[in-house]
Amino acid sequence: MFPGQEIVWINEQTIPHILTSQTLRNSNGAYMNTPAIFPGNKTSFGVGIREGNRQHAYTSTTDQAIVGTITVSANAAT
Repeated sequence: MFPGQEIVWINEQTIPHILTSQTLRNSNGAYMNTPAIFPGNKTSFGVGIREGNRQHAYTSTTDQAIVGTITVSANAAT
C-alpha cells in the first residue's frame, strides 16, 4: 500500500467484523476503526498521506482470531 490508497475488505464470514488498528491513520489523523462489516458487505479505509514506511497490525473486535498486517511504503514502485 502507498499513502493515499484505499484498502477494501469484504466480509465472507457469517459474523460481522469491526477492524481496528492502533497505528494506521487516515489523512485526517484518525486511527483505523471500521464500521461493522456485516456478512457479504464491504468497507474501505484510506491510508493517510503522511503515513511512512511501516507495518501496521489490525484485528477484528468481534473475533480476535482475525488479525492482519498492512505494509505501507512511502516510495512508489518503480
